[in-house]
This record gives sequence, C-alpha cells and structure tokens, in this order.
Amino acid sequence: MKLKFALLLFVLFSLSDIKSVRAAALPQEKVIVRPNIIVSATIGIPKMTLWGYGAPGAVIELSGIGVDQTISSDASGYYSFDLIYLPDTSAFPELCVTAIDQEGKITPPTCIPPIASGNYFYNVGPVILPPTISIQAPQARPDSQVSAQGQTIPGVTIEIKLARPEVKTGILGFQFVKRALAFYIPSFSVISDVQGKYSFNMPTGEGTTWRVFAVAEYQDGNKSPKSNTLKFETLSPLAHIWQRILEFIKTFLVWPRIIILELLIILILAVTVLIIIKKKKGKVS
Repeated sequence: MKLKFALLLFVLFSLSDIKSVRAAALPQEKVIVRPNIIVSATIGIPKMTLWGYGAPGAVIELSGIGVDQTISSDASGYYSFDLIYLPDTSAFPELCVTAIDQEGKITPPTCIPPIASGNYFYNVGPVILPPTISIQAPQARPDSQVSAQGQTIPGVTIEIKLARPEVKTGILGFQFVKRALAFYIPSFSVISDVQGKYSFNMPTGEGTTWRVFAVAEYQDGNKSPKSNTLKFETLSPLAHIWQRILEFIKTFLVWPRIIILELLIILILAVTVLIIIKKKKGKVS
C-alpha cells in the first residue's frame, strides 16, 4: 500500500515538471487590445500668411483649390490668416478673399494670382478688401430721397462713382447695333465712421438709369478694389404711376388673394348678367 502511494506521488511530481518545462518553452501569449485611435491629417504644407483690412466684425473667407478657411475681422477691420496650408505642387493656386459684413452684404472676391512654390514662407499683405454697398430701393420717383449705404475700414475716405448710359438714337429712334456706352459724372467722397459704416443719397432729379460703386482709400493714396456695381433707376412721373399700378395688381396675385380676386370677378359677372336679363324682361313686357 505504501509502495503504491509512493509511486503515485512520483508520477504526479513528474507530470508537474513536464508541464513547467513545456510552459517555459512555449512563447508568451500576445494580448491584442483595439485602442481608440483619433486620426487627424492636414492637406498641404504651411506656406503662407495672408492679412489685410476690411469691414469690422465681418466674416472673411479664403478659398482656392485645396484651400478653404474662415475667420472674422476685429474692430479695426484687421484680419489675418496666420497659417495657410497650400497644396504641395509646382505652383500654388489662385487664392480669393471675400468678406460678408454684419448686415449680410458681400464684397466681390479679391484674388491673389498663383505664385511659384519653393522653400519659402510667404507673407502676403495688406490685402485691402472692397467696401460693401446696397441701395435702399432699386427704383424711385423723381425728387425723392433714396439712400445708399455700406461698410468698410473705419475712418477712411470712400469715393462714390456714379455713371449713367449715354443715350444715342439712330434712324427714327432705332439702332441696328446696340452700343454699351456710359459716361461718369464727377465723383464725390464720404468718410466712414468708427464702425466702418458710410451712407449717401442717390441723385433722383431726372428719369434715367444710374450705376454706382464705391472705392475705399486706405493709406498713402492706396485704394481698394471697387465694390459691387449696383443699378438704380429714377422713374419719370408717368413710369412711376404705371409702376404703382403694376405693384397694386401684383398684390392680388398672391395666395389667397387670388381666390378673392376670382370670386370678385365672378360676382361682377353674375351681377352684370342679372342686370342684362332684367333689362330684356322689361323690354318684352
């Protein structure tokens, strides 16, 4: 009995030694954990800083092939794109800057032509943005007061340019070839306030069509690109009356007023028919 017990202990110890040897010989198991990885990448390389001036508190947008950035100008109208990532190509793309002022008016794009790439860091500025501009009404009657307004750099001079088409009649008032001619009247200037806002009145003395745009003077005679060109028309008295009639008619062409207009026409026709029938009956009797 003792011999069997001793033999059993010998076998157990032998097996434990074999397991320990095998465990030491086997490579350690690798634990694979899937971590939370955030991958971020930037297209292009930082190659440019672009800065300038425009309307205060405006949204400044920079766009081009592979470039799309947005910032806001400060209270002085200053803006700066401190780090512009440009595509790694032989030539950097054309970049255009556009501003949207606090009232939602948009400037035309101011574009910087493509430049050759190289081992350089470009500092471009100052890029002066055009003023924004809008007119109170596109049409007005003679001798009325119509204001135009916009926004630009605070405390600068804004030149207002006015032009009107040169009317030239052909044979019996007809022209076989239309000519796009215009002449400018002497411009006048206004000064923007501390918020960059400016305003002026449009001329309404004659029944004619005007085109108007604004240019801001920055420093030392340097001027901004011109603003959007707007069209303004001063109507003659007869044209103004006809315009009011058309506007009155258009008010009935809006749902549900169009139904009311149709019912009114039906009612008038019904009354007219009844009157005619009564007259016929009176003649017969």
